[in-house]
Amino acid sequence: MTGPLPDTMAAPLRAAAGFVSFTEVEAGAHRSYNEWHLFDHLPEQYALPGIVGGRRWVLTPALAGSAGSTASPPLDRIHYVTLYLLAEPLDVTLTDFFRHGIALAKADRFHQQRTSHLAGALRVESAVAAPAASVQPGVVPFRPGTGVHLRLEDAVSGLAPSELVDAALAVPGVAGVWTFAGAVPDDGATAGLRLTCAWLDGDVSTVDAALAAVLPPPVPGGGEADGPAFAGTLAAIDPHAPFDWFD
Repeated sequence: MTGPLPDTMAAPLRAAAGFVSFTEVEAGAHRSYNEWHLFDHLPEQYALPGIVGGRRWVLTPALAGSAGSTASPPLDRIHYVTLYLLAEPLDVTLTDFFRHGIALAKADRFHQQRTSHLAGALRVESAVAAPAASVQPGVVPFRPGTGVHLRLEDAVSGLAPSELVDAALAVPGVAGVWTFAGAVPDDGATAGLRLTCAWLDGDVSTVDAALAAVLPPPVPGGGEADGPAFAGTLAAIDPHAPFDWFD
């Protein structure tokens, strides 16, 4: 079904920021990590009023080896990326988020065989839905999807957000694109970076190849050759999968 939305259905974005984590998991711990995150840690976040949504995706060996995948150290060691969508007031939401994590860790409910190589919050900069998705931009993250294409790069020297969005939306299988920029707090780990998230509903390998053909490599953060940079397509995770991508 397609058609314009009634005015009564148009709504501002509920999410004001995204908290992203690029995570490496120790060999042999992927099953326990996935079971913990999917059935314990991620659901617990919804107890917080400021958590709008949360998703995690896997960078399979096949996707990591594709032509469009690139990452600066230590992001070249990651296996998963998690993104939580956060509501205003961000200072309250982030305080609750971190306190909740500490409480879970003290209760021995935090996975110990994982390393987050980059984690931090960025404000939502733009949100656009592909016409074929037939939904508002703000609900694109909540549609069933096959994965995401993520880019992390310098917010100033990287490709302009409008160019990124237009190029990605022209690729079949891209349901929408959100961009995030502006660290929270200002001096946080993600300062000076932009995160682009293209939400996918097509075959991930096919969409990945098409995006690699139209998007340039990411520009390292801070204008430094060894600054943070990442581009890659990650697959959605079936909660009842065997989690054996890295066996």
